[in-house]
Amino acid sequence: MKSFKLMLLGASLVLCAGCGAQVQKESEKADKNEKNAVIETIMSRRSIRKYQPQAVSHDTMQIILDCGINAPNGQNKQSWEIRVVDNPEFINGISEVYKKENPKVAEDPNFKNMFRNAPTVVFIANDTSYGLSQIDCGLLGENMI
Repeated sequence: MKSFKLMLLGASLVLCAGCGAQVQKESEKADKNEKNAVIETIMSRRSIRKYQPQAVSHDTMQIILDCGINAPNGQNKQSWEIRVVDNPEFINGISEVYKKENPKVAEDPNFKNMFRNAPTVVFIANDTSYGLSQIDCGLLGENMI
């Protein structure tokens, strides 16, 4: 009877080990798919040279900003300020100053503003009192792309 119990215990251990291996393989597959999704996203990103005239919705912009705000930053200082501008009068006013300093850009018939005609602009400012603030701003911007 004792040997029968030992045999059952051994068989159950083998079965449990086999199940654990299967769970681990499935977990590894899920991790691999997630890693592939991240790599695929990074590799498929492209720079935009021409923007649509519609402004980004506030909900979409909030998601983009949240991604940036959650970027790593040195000593958790969050040494940046973010401003989102979708006011055409403000963007055009800045563009007018830009055109005065760079009159050749106004010769382009497709020129509407200095931000490649984008209707929404995100400004990121760094804290000049913290030496690594520019790096933190770069990470924030990278997370927003």
